[in-house]
Amino acid sequence: MPNYASAVTNVVHMPPRGHYLASEVGELAGASGETIGQWSRYGYIRASQADGEYPLVYSYQDVAEAILVHELLEGKVPLKALRPVIDALRDERGDWPLQHSTLETVSDEDIPIAALLVRHGDLRYELGPHGWQQVESAVINPRRIGSELHRGGWAVRRLPNLQHIEVDPDRMSGRPAIRGKRISA
Repeated sequence: MPNYASAVTNVVHMPPRGHYLASEVGELAGASGETIGQWSRYGYIRASQADGEYPLVYSYQDVAEAILVHELLEGKVPLKALRPVIDALRDERGDWPLQHSTLETVSDEDIPIAALLVRHGDLRYELGPHGWQQVESAVINPRRIGSELHRGGWAVRRLPNLQHIEVDPDRMSGRPAIRGKRISA
């Protein structure tokens, strides 16, 4: 992933504000106080007002980070995929990395988990086993697919100038044919 130094310098880092116990954070973030404590122990959020003492005391910014964690979990991003992203972003963006990142989840109805992407300008990155990797996006246009099928199917992608073949379900049972003729191609 590119160096975020220029993007991070535009972020105003404020000192932690407010004092919330785990149960209060849970109420605000839509989770139980016990869940908030677990997220804190495992590093998904921080108790920035605690100074290493118990009970853990959270700031307003910590609450916002907990809400983002909850939202990502609701978006099907698993905790085990979220943790390395948070750790990597925290190194670059400070104590509240999710708040200083543009995040995107990508999921499919058939897959029970989602991928978490981090945007940097128009580029998207995913944290993989070898570090940050740029994700190329491709928009699939159903009209283009229909046009290609009518002109001969998958093969016309390699032959964009092909014009004399057609696939018409009302002609020759949809088999490829010479355009306007009943001759197989």
